[in-house]
Amino acid sequence: MTMTAQERAEALFEKLDSDSDGQLRPGDIERAFLPYYMGSDNAEKQRAVQSAVGTLVKALLGDEMSDETVSEKQFIAAFASPGFVDKALVPFLVAVVDAGQRDDESSLDLDEWRKWQVRLGLPDTSETMREFQSADSDENILVSLEEYTQFLKKTYTP
Repeated sequence: MTMTAQERAEALFEKLDSDSDGQLRPGDIERAFLPYYMGSDNAEKQRAVQSAVGTLVKALLGDEMSDETVSEKQFIAAFASPGFVDKALVPFLVAVVDAGQRDDESSLDLDEWRKWQVRLGLPDTSETMREFQSADSDENILVSLEEYTQFLKKTYTP
């Protein structure tokens, strides 16, 4: 059964809420994926992740929030905001995946795809293979970062 955009958002919130207090803070977002990209010795990729984290945090917190926390309800609501998925969420996820790749890689094979599904808080099920095949638009058994970008936009947009 294919997960809905809301179910994906809920799973991602749970993954990002590293202290499980029901509130997201900027530090939670960084801590959730830090182990996956800090191993990269590519400073440019690390800066890209830090920039994408900043964009995501700004998109989530907005100007009106003073306590710098985001509830799950606010997080899910952000997905319906114009441009949130395209301009904040997808660039963040792609930057993290890219930084976690070796410098000579720019695509995911099925094993890497499965690992990233779990890292995003999603289950590794029989649907995982179907999603991989769906994302692999050129059918070369690899999902490029561009294909991954398109897949994320499609699956996280309500």
